[in-house]
Amino acid sequence: MAQGKGISPVEFIQQYYDKSTRSLFKDFLKLVEDLQEEHRSHFDRLKENVPEDLLPIIEQADYFDDRKAKWVRKRVLDLGNESLRRSEEDLDRVVMHFQFKNN
Repeated sequence: MAQGKGISPVEFIQQYYDKSTRSLFKDFLKLVEDLQEEHRSHFDRLKENVPEDLLPIIEQADYFDDRKAKWVRKRVLDLGNESLRRSEEDLDRVVMHFQFKNN
């Protein structure tokens, strides 16, 4: 691209999709945190209100621990990064030109 002419149309589109995709998977990460917090809250209430002899069963059913949350977080990041790579590869195969209207 010639210096002083700004970014190319492909670069503009790539930056737009990168920003949108990153925003989306950051929102997914927030959602995972919200779900884990809600899960903990419900299980804490459950543990407080069941007979003590049932606590081992409740503990066994409590699957959304920190290890699981880290795994889900890693998957979200991996999928987001893969999406960014695919969109970049797709845009590397196109040539774009914009034509602007004169008003």
